[in-house]
Amino acid sequence: MRPLRFWPLCLAALSLGSALAAGAPSANDYFYHTWRIDNGLTDNSVNTVLQDPRGYLWLATLFGLARFDGRKFEEYPLPAPLRESGENIRALAQEDSSTLVMLPASGGVLRFRAGQFSPHPVDPFVRGRPRSLVQLVVAADGALWLGDSGGAILRWQDGKLATFGAADGREIGSVGFSLAVDARGRQWVAEGSFLGWFEAGRLIPYPGPVGTALVIAPARDGGLWISTAERLLKWEPDRLITLAQAPEWTSGRDGVQCLFEDGRGVLWIGTRRNGLFQFSGGQVRANSTQQQYISWISEDSEQGIWIASHGDGIARLQRQRFLTLRPRADQADIASTAVYEDDRGAVWCANRDGGVFRYFAGAVEHVQDPAGEPPLYANSISPDRDGTIWVGAGSGLYRVAGGDHPALEAIAPDVKHIHTIYLSRQGELWISSGYDRLGRLRQGKFEDLTAKDGYPGKAVSGIAETADGKLWVALENELYTYTNQRLVRDRAYHPPFPGERICALYGDQANALWIGTARGLLRLQGDHLTVYTQANGLPNDRIEQILEDEHSILWLNSRQGFFHVAKSDLEAVAAGRISRIDAVSFGPEEGLAGEIPVFNCQPDTWRGRGDRMWFCTQEGVIGIDASAVPRELPPPPVYIDRAVIDDRSASLSSLRVSTRDHRLAFYFSSPSFAAPEKVRLRYRLTGFDNSWIEAASDREANYAGLAAGRYTLDVAASDPNGIWRDGIGASLSFVVTPMWWETWWARLLALAAFTSFTVWLARYTSHRLLRRRLVKIEQEHALEKERARIARDLHDELGGSLTQIGLLADRLKRHALKSEVEKGLGQLARHARQLAGELESIIWTVNPRNNSLDRLALFTRQFASRFFRDTGIACSVQGAEEIPAQPITPEIQHHLLTATKEALNNVLKHSQASSVVVEFQFSQQIFTTVIRDDGVGFDPAAPESLERNGLTNLQSRLREIGGTIEIQSGPDRGTVISWRLSLAARPAPAGRPSPVSPDL
Repeated sequence: MRPLRFWPLCLAALSLGSALAAGAPSANDYFYHTWRIDNGLTDNSVNTVLQDPRGYLWLATLFGLARFDGRKFEEYPLPAPLRESGENIRALAQEDSSTLVMLPASGGVLRFRAGQFSPHPVDPFVRGRPRSLVQLVVAADGALWLGDSGGAILRWQDGKLATFGAADGREIGSVGFSLAVDARGRQWVAEGSFLGWFEAGRLIPYPGPVGTALVIAPARDGGLWISTAERLLKWEPDRLITLAQAPEWTSGRDGVQCLFEDGRGVLWIGTRRNGLFQFSGGQVRANSTQQQYISWISEDSEQGIWIASHGDGIARLQRQRFLTLRPRADQADIASTAVYEDDRGAVWCANRDGGVFRYFAGAVEHVQDPAGEPPLYANSISPDRDGTIWVGAGSGLYRVAGGDHPALEAIAPDVKHIHTIYLSRQGELWISSGYDRLGRLRQGKFEDLTAKDGYPGKAVSGIAETADGKLWVALENELYTYTNQRLVRDRAYHPPFPGERICALYGDQANALWIGTARGLLRLQGDHLTVYTQANGLPNDRIEQILEDEHSILWLNSRQGFFHVAKSDLEAVAAGRISRIDAVSFGPEEGLAGEIPVFNCQPDTWRGRGDRMWFCTQEGVIGIDASAVPRELPPPPVYIDRAVIDDRSASLSSLRVSTRDHRLAFYFSSPSFAAPEKVRLRYRLTGFDNSWIEAASDREANYAGLAAGRYTLDVAASDPNGIWRDGIGASLSFVVTPMWWETWWARLLALAAFTSFTVWLARYTSHRLLRRRLVKIEQEHALEKERARIARDLHDELGGSLTQIGLLADRLKRHALKSEVEKGLGQLARHARQLAGELESIIWTVNPRNNSLDRLALFTRQFASRFFRDTGIACSVQGAEEIPAQPITPEIQHHLLTATKEALNNVLKHSQASSVVVEFQFSQQIFTTVIRDDGVGFDPAAPESLERNGLTNLQSRLREIGGTIEIQSGPDRGTVISWRLSLAARPAPAGRPSPVSPDL
């Protein structure tokens, strides 16, 4: 498939007939788009165009088969062996809902299904015939009717091929037949001058002559349409009716090629040389299309008529919903500045060049100036309460008189440059002229408003009334009301866009005033002003014309074209219930292009009879029948055409994607022909996307890196107005399969392997840690045993020797004769006892059984009692029995015991105290020691105090084990030394001491 680009060429057929006349459509009630090679078509010669059940348009051309969805053409090349004789497809038909059947230039019959070409079952029976097949029709019962270049007609059904010749009443030599089925299911065949139906395996001729150059088509009422070279006929059960005599086609060569009846009952007639005709309302009319050789006619699901031609491409005709009225083609300025529709349906227009025109019953009448002056430069036209029509022009105020032959009558020539005439509910005509004059017409006289009446002398931008009878006047960018015979500036209106002139006013039945500006649409309801802009969904901010239809829809015109919005949506935005408006725009797709609204004239819009509305533009007057414009259109069908995985096509019926694939692309389309550029598509991949994503112009969705799992791609289309409706157009479910290492069993195995490795690693690590712990414990036990041995040896050997020395010194002292020897022996005995005491302390410290707080406290109590025994200082130790057996490390034990000794030694040496108290506390894993004396005290902050090594040593020892020390003292106040040590989260020493006495 090769996508081809598309630009629509819009040629509008503009009617000068009756204004939106009811009844059968005329030939000029259609506008059309044309496609040729220069804007996307594969070839200008198209043999057949048809729409399949899914909505796509299929074309058989000289260059093969193409599909059209309204935006682009996709070409489907024939297989290479079939292209050797050319790519021309002579005929194309729909065999069933998913199959096309065609006649290629290479001969035979082909099927096309699911994007693939294959020979049709009839192909072996017809291939190799001396004459090539040129015609193909599929009947309602599935039978294939074929015609060759020699005039033979063949019928294929249920594996049987029948040929019809002269024995069936046919004219042998005629080329080309047509087929139609009537209400009874009979298959009719027409060619040349033969007309008959198929019955019991043979053709039965119609009794009696019908004409020449016969072409037939089925009628929707069950009959047959019959075109001949002499007349147009219709066959109804048991009778033949003549519809038109001597039509414009007069010979078989230049006559009718095809007939087609559309959904509205209009018969379309395609000729070989004379273009397109239509029969409706009892008349045959020519259509002004560029195509002259019409080869095929069909209708799409959106009521568009398609014509295929040889040499001029294809065209789509669409019914006009908008009518353009223009006075004369030779006018220099065709702008219409004001419009009015009277009670009879006649439309009156004021024009800058040409004056006043009346359109009625298909005729255009120029309203003459009886004075023979040149045509007026007319700006305004309006009736009064009595039905008199008033015209405002540059040269003054005029009245239309004369009934069926109207003429202009000058009334107030002194009022120049009139651009606004407004008829109030009170029957007063308000008239503005120039840029500084406003007044009313009373009893044929113009009465000016002055400053006394509240008129500030500004240019009038618009006049309107609300249902409550309040008259509103816009003066440039300010808003006034006419109250109590005065113009009063409305204080509720504060211009949201300073300096911007008001362009249009409209008052509705709910007493809301709608204001058009260059920056948005405003709604004034009471004292509340609401501003609507493009941010709220308006297609354009410059609003120059406002009108309401009978369905409470506001029709707005701007420099960029017409659009309408529901007042309910606008009111919902004002109430905060919604944030965006669903606005419907109209442009070239509806036959409108470049209709710029007029400015500074009134009435430039008019609500006519029924639901007809009129708008003045620079191109004439645009008429709209709002009842014929659908307000809600169903969204077109959506199809997911193909999927591409890493640049290779994949089957949509069993789509499976692997996680090793890098890119997944989906291509989708939505066949729509009425306004294809307005149709928007959005998609959402359930399981991946959190919200809808609007598709770009290429209508493609791309994904990469999808994880394994199930996904569903949903695609939805907006309606032809570009508005989103609920519902999903197409869905495609698919599976992304994992690689083997991403499967559940691979993950289970990986988890089992990881778990086994983790268990092994944990066991291995714990075993190593345990071995290291055991080695450490063994080392600690060995160290404890060594410490115990050293303590035991010191006690047994060194301690015993020191005791013996002391005893010996005492014995010698008792037997000594001289005092010096006695004195020396006493000192020896004292030092020996002192050394024994110190040795006892060392031995206690070294012994691992004493590594606990309770043992430390009890030992400290014994040590303090012996230390102060012969000093004259009374010593008291408190709380030692309450200390728990909390294990401590040798380092902590050593530092705490040394600190205690240092503090007690300071008391003995420096305090001159008479008593000392040692107190132990243990609470919440905090061990506290307090030593308090009643000595002379000292100043801790004095320099000499800081130089004492004892205090410095105390602080250093406590800091090393993480403790804190506090010293409180003063002259003649004694001294208190306390330290605190937290034992929380400290590793306990290996092994606990045995519960033995602290005495050695």
